[in-house]
Amino acid sequence: MKIESLVDEVQRLASEVKRRTGAPLPVQGPPASSGELEALEKKLGPLPPAYRELMQKAGGWSDFHPEPGARLFSPSEMLAAPYDAYVATVRGWRGWTKDPLMQKGQIVGGGSNAAFVLEREVNKVKNEQALRVAGYKPRSLGGGFSVAQFLEFAAQQWSYDLEDLDEADAGPPADGLERAAELYRYPNEMGEDVHDSVEALRALQQRWPARSSERKQLARLIRELSKAYGGGDLDYRDCRVRSGRLELAHARTGKWEPA
Repeated sequence: MKIESLVDEVQRLASEVKRRTGAPLPVQGPPASSGELEALEKKLGPLPPAYRELMQKAGGWSDFHPEPGARLFSPSEMLAAPYDAYVATVRGWRGWTKDPLMQKGQIVGGGSNAAFVLEREVNKVKNEQALRVAGYKPRSLGGGFSVAQFLEFAAQQWSYDLEDLDEADAGPPADGLERAAELYRYPNEMGEDVHDSVEALRALQQRWPARSSERKQLARLIRELSKAYGGGDLDYRDCRVRSGRLELAHARTGKWEPA
C-alpha cells in the first residue's frame, strides 16, 4: 500500500477510535512545502524520500499512534526552539545518553514516553533509513521500520483498539478472570511487555460494570503490575483464580491473598 493510502487508513482508524471514546479527533497538518523540507534538511541533514512523501501528504499529525500523546512533528515545529528542547530531553533519557541512534538520529516525532527516530544510515534490507521507536524505559527500542511499515504498524495498533472497544460492548467474557491472571503472570522480570499487559488488563476491566467486584480485583492487579515498569520488583509474583475470585501470591512469603 502506498504512503498516501496508508496515511488515509491510519487517519480513518484513529478517528473511529477517538469518535467512539469521545476524544478529540486526530489532526493532520497541511502538506509540507518544498521550501519547508529544504529548510528542515539544512537543519537535520538529508531526509529519506519516503519520509518526504509522508510530510507532503501530512505535514505533522496529532495522535497518529496510540502511544500516549505520540505525534509526528511538522516541519515548522522542527525548525522552532521547543523542538530543540524536546530533542535534548529525549537524548538525556536514562540508557540513551551514549546510544548512537538517539544521539545522531533524526527525531521526527514522539511524546512523553517514546520518540520516533530516523536512523542516519540506510538500512541494507529496507534500502532506506529505518524509523525506530525509542521508549522512555531504558533501552526499549522498537524494530526498524520502513516509513510504510511504520504507518502499517500504527494502523494495526488502532485496529487493536477498535477490537477492544467491540469486546467492551459485548460485556465480560466467561473466562475473564482467568485471562486477567494470565496477563498478570507473564511479563518478564525486566519490565518488558508490562505496558502491553497493563493496557490489556485495563481494556478487560472495562467489560465489567462500574463498582463491580471484578473491576476492583482487576484494579488491584493493574496497581501491582505497574510497579514493574522499568524493571521494578513486584510485591506479588503470581496470580490465580480460586472460587471465582482472583488471588495474588506474596513474593516474600508465598502466601496467597485475595486481590
